[in-house]
Amino acid sequence: TTLSLWVGAFVLVVIPKLETDDEDIDNLAPSQGYLGRFLLLATLAATQGLVTGIGDLIIGIQCASAPVFLLTCVITSLVYMSVIFALSTTFMHVGKGVCVALVILQVPGASGLYPIEMMPGFFRTLYPLLPFTYSIDALRETIGGFYDGHWFGYIGKLLIFAMLAFLLGLGARPKLANLNRLFAREIKESDMIIGEPVHITSNEYRVTQAIAALADREEYRHAIERRAAKFAYHYPRLLLGALIAGFVVPAALIIVFSLTTSEKIVVMGTWLAWVLIIVGFLMVVEYMRDSIRRQTELGNLSDESIRTMLYRHKTGHRPPANVEARPDHSADTLTIPATPPTKEGKHAR
Repeated sequence: TTLSLWVGAFVLVVIPKLETDDEDIDNLAPSQGYLGRFLLLATLAATQGLVTGIGDLIIGIQCASAPVFLLTCVITSLVYMSVIFALSTTFMHVGKGVCVALVILQVPGASGLYPIEMMPGFFRTLYPLLPFTYSIDALRETIGGFYDGHWFGYIGKLLIFAMLAFLLGLGARPKLANLNRLFAREIKESDMIIGEPVHITSNEYRVTQAIAALADREEYRHAIERRAAKFAYHYPRLLLGALIAGFVVPAALIIVFSLTTSEKIVVMGTWLAWVLIIVGFLMVVEYMRDSIRRQTELGNLSDESIRTMLYRHKTGHRPPANVEARPDHSADTLTIPATPPTKEGKHAR
């Protein structure tokens, strides 16, 4: 049952669009879009949990309390939905890959197949860190009988995963907007995987970089050109090193795996961890490359465009058409109007 609820929640994030369209919606906050799409998927997930639980009762599952069994299925489905949705929206296709890896680890590592005491030490270590663990224990309480309030403890620990998922989706996701835009652009250019644009409202350029470009355009351009030339020299070498390490180390681990008669789980875990490290390294390199591209574009923008971007960063919306941000030469600082002009045409600075 827990496996079917996880797979069902995963399917719910694969079929529909995850990004909320902001068409005809003024100043849509990232948290509003996230919660709006989650409520839609959560409704489907809760229905899925209820239907799955009813199906278990129809085929003859004996329960100490059928209503609590159904409630546990619904809560489990909602928690799984929150975790999968947070990973998929925050890290896009990489997050979906993590969800697949998690289900592979949770099937043997959450005492669903065999008692955890019979599993290798690798899975015994992961056992308390997996949401399947507490879903299975809570369902067992509703089936075999309640004892000493353990059901409430299992549900409480399960809800911690949902809280962490919301912290990830609402807190980290907006800060990773540029990284997600990079993923979306690369996916679109590959013509192999169907992607969707990122609708998170955020500036592609840092405020400090924008101010530096306004302060001394020529110095800013020279600094970026030097940095871009240095990175262009190291970029192919970084990719080649990652490619070699990505093949040599796994090949060595495969040889070790074939020769050892024990601790194969450790070798497999090491192989998976190394692959994730290589993928993470390549993500960092590509993000650095994209960051230099964005800094170069910033140096080519006009002063008016940069001031408009700063105004939007400060107020959360575009400046009115008759408001013109301009530098205050008397104070030698950039002055950006905080409110629209009055009827008399004066700014509130």
